[in-house]
Amino acid sequence: MDVLSRAILKIDSFCEEHSLSYSIIGGIAAMVNKLNRTTDDIYVNLLIELEDLSRIYDEISKEFSPRFENAKELFEKSFVLPVLDPETKMRIDFIAGLSQFDKEVIKRSKRIMIGEAAASVCTVEDLIIYKLFAARHQDLSDVEMLIRLNVKELDKKYLFDTSEKFLKLDRKDLLENLKKYFSEN
Repeated sequence: MDVLSRAILKIDSFCEEHSLSYSIIGGIAAMVNKLNRTTDDIYVNLLIELEDLSRIYDEISKEFSPRFENAKELFEKSFVLPVLDPETKMRIDFIAGLSQFDKEVIKRSKRIMIGEAAASVCTVEDLIIYKLFAARHQDLSDVEMLIRLNVKELDKKYLFDTSEKFLKLDRKDLLENLKKYFSEN
């Protein structure tokens, strides 16, 4: 079994053992959705509540090695826990999925094979929304390619309806960029 498959299997087993719903997002999700990409880290969005952060940190740190001395404090403030899998040396970022959007992403995720391991991965539509929200140059380039590569299968209504919800956060750029990329494809 390759390194990536072993790391994903460990993540999936850990989440199952601790009854944690999750969704893999980021570069791995991009690769699964036809984007030609290499990545050396795994982003895992966990469905947890704010009051469970400390307990979840303790459980994660038994299986994975936190990458920073103040990792618990970082997790409780930024909701991101960067760790290393001691066996595979893969970098993993566990992210507390606290927002309503994160919760929906995890519920909508699909169980698929990544190499030789099964895992829950966000839908291409949700990956597009995450990347539109991040709005970095590489993320927007990824959005353009993800739309081009998946245009026939995309749930456009979901994409536009979800992007409109971000207008409440004064993020009209999500909807504007989405319209732009669809008009180009």
